Amino acid sequence: MNDRLNLISGDEPLMLDPTDGQETLAQATDVFRYIDRNFEDWKCNRVGRATKETQVQVYEMVGMLRSRKCSAASLRQSVISLSPKPRSSNS
Repeated sequence: MNDRLNLISGDEPLMLDPTDGQETLAQATDVFRYIDRNFEDWKCNRVGRATKETQVQVYEMVGMLRSRKCSAASLRQSVISLSPKPRSSNS
């Protein structure tokens, strides 16, 4: 894929459960030990649309700590690469 990502979820399908879109990340204290208070100030704590079960792959970002400079284009490409893969109609 690219030299900044390392697949860590393996070859088996990894499925995210469907959601109703009402729980926010800031409410996920069962998942996150610390949630920055600015998360709400930045308006990142919003509900979303309901989702169906989604197949995903998990990647580890590697090699980005060699220097403190990380271009926005490189980071944007990494995030795009982490987007869920569409499920095939054969599933």
